[in-house]
Amino acid sequence: MKLKFGLMLLALSINVANAGLISVDDLVLGDGKITRDTNAQLEWLDLDLTANLSWNAAESSYAAFGFSHATVAQVESLFISAGISGIDTGTSAVNYTPSVELQDLITCRSGFNSTTSSSLCTSYAFTALDSSGRSELSWINRNDTLGVSTVIANSNNFIGTNKPSALDTYHHTTRSHWMVRSIEVPEPTSFSLAVLGLLSLSLVKRRTNKNQ
Repeated sequence: MKLKFGLMLLALSINVANAGLISVDDLVLGDGKITRDTNAQLEWLDLDLTANLSWNAAESSYAAFGFSHATVAQVESLFISAGISGIDTGTSAVNYTPSVELQDLITCRSGFNSTTSSSLCTSYAFTALDSSGRSELSWINRNDTLGVSTVIANSNNFIGTNKPSALDTYHHTTRSHWMVRSIEVPEPTSFSLAVLGLLSLSLVKRRTNKNQ
């Protein structure tokens, strides 16, 4: 019985440590304003916090919190962690459910509410600068009426190319920024549960050896 309890604790700690994407509260930034990717050990800033900011303004506003623009590869890893399989492959029904779940976490930046696209929920956000000094736009574009979405990690819709000053001034109400930071320490709950599980197994083993 004690051995079973120890194994259950250890299993619970492993499940928590590999929970995928979870919402995290922050005393300054607000409740649920950070999404933690426990697979990649990264934390993502909600998109509504950087809406209508220029590239430079987003960098300067959140550098104190350890956030900076994510690379295209990091954004793609976030999509993969969310369970999105069709990245940069066009519109797909397979993308829809994981897109809804991810947008619920990072905040859906809806816009372009014309008569032909009133059901679209878009999450357009700029990435880190590449070697040419441009910032790519990675995005999720979903249609709730049709139950489909398009997920693009690497597009040609960018700012900064041949005009670096655009990074200082360009902003739009429907544009945000993919801001990310590394997780420096283990999640306290996960770490505590893992220690409890290992201690329980050690105690059971010690008592078993003593009784033999």
